[in-house]
Amino acid sequence: WKAVYDEALKKEEVIFSLLSSEFETVFSKEIRAKMVTFKFMEDRGGQLKIHSTISKKARGAFLTALIENQVQTVGEARRLNFAGFVYREDLSQPQGLVFVKEV
Repeated sequence: WKAVYDEALKKEEVIFSLLSSEFETVFSKEIRAKMVTFKFMEDRGGQLKIHSTISKKARGAFLTALIENQVQTVGEARRLNFAGFVYREDLSQPQGLVFVKEV
């Protein structure tokens, strides 16, 4: 299956990945190198936490925001504010963007 999945994405320069990390392994290293991943965290009084349920809901809200705003670039994705989440440059890396919601 890996070859089929790679073939579908080989022409893409940047791939937004909302997959859980274990599912990214179905792609080759070459395809994974093009992926930008997203992490969704909650800030509870200065404590940053990741919860699987919150992450799942945030991925859905993020995907909705991507579609509604017709986001095409990583820069546009960074500017999104959705469901209380905002981009945190201080926690992010070029291939891994972090969005935090204060609760």
